[in-house]
Amino acid sequence: MQITIQDLNYLKQRLKEVKDEVKILFFKSSNCNFCKETREILNFLSNLSPLIKIEEYDIKSKEAKENKINLVPAIVLLNKNVKGKIRYFGIPTGYEFFAFLETLIAISKKENELSEQGKKEIRKINKKVHIKVFVTPVCPYCAGMVKLANYFAMENENIISDTIEVTEFPDLAEKYQVVSVPKVVINEFVEIVGAVSESFFLYHLKNAI
Repeated sequence: MQITIQDLNYLKQRLKEVKDEVKILFFKSSNCNFCKETREILNFLSNLSPLIKIEEYDIKSKEAKENKINLVPAIVLLNKNVKGKIRYFGIPTGYEFFAFLETLIAISKKENELSEQGKKEIRKINKKVHIKVFVTPVCPYCAGMVKLANYFAMENENIISDTIEVTEFPDLAEKYQVVSVPKVVINEFVEIVGAVSESFFLYHLKNAI
């Protein structure tokens, strides 16, 4: 992972905000294109904070089955403050690295950027919600949608938030007709294209259940 001294200093300062241990489950396979690079990024973060712990598993492991991992590289973020499930498929790089970093810090502090009203509405949801956010590393607008989906999952045990890097998984891009990013698919039938507000995202989420 190439990084400047300025970036390193910034990351050191940001990672001082990590208040509680975050466990990162990393899933790989022997023929994975970006697993090595993804592991390097995770190692880099864990070397900067003793509260970031990494566990590595193969895609054929029982842990992969338990977390319903069928694509690699894959990441699952675990912490007592995450009520739902937050997963990443693909390498968290480019703009997505900073969304990943912000999510990691948020769950460690049990704080996120959702409005109080938004949190109240999310916590009322009592049906299963599966959010897929399709992104690319060079999309400056994707990070905001990723963070919203992740924060929704923080607040409600019924919500799964998946971030999917479409250039690594072209079959999924074709299946979900992803021609621009960010694109959000909720429960397989409600779609949002482009960056939207928290309230707009929440409105469509409710329409998916």
